[in-house]
Amino acid sequence: TVAVLQAFPQIAQYYRRRFRHIMVDEYQDTNHAQYVLVRELVGTETTVDGIAPAELCVVGDADQSIYAFRGATIRNIEDFERDFPNAT
Repeated sequence: TVAVLQAFPQIAQYYRRRFRHIMVDEYQDTNHAQYVLVRELVGTETTVDGIAPAELCVVGDADQSIYAFRGATIRNIEDFERDFPNAT
């Protein structure tokens, strides 16, 4: 899925129009692949067609991370504000 969104900008644009609000629960248990998928779905900047990045809401608690054995990384929480600077 990520490869398709990255290789075909028009497909990524379609999904960014379709899903204007994205919510991720248990964000502390996301792995790198899931992080990249969220990043691709949200977008990083306004497109030429005027499509702004999607609204993103994540819910997570660093003290409850239990899926490190599956590749979950707490860095997704630690780097959230840097990676999504428009989040409030």
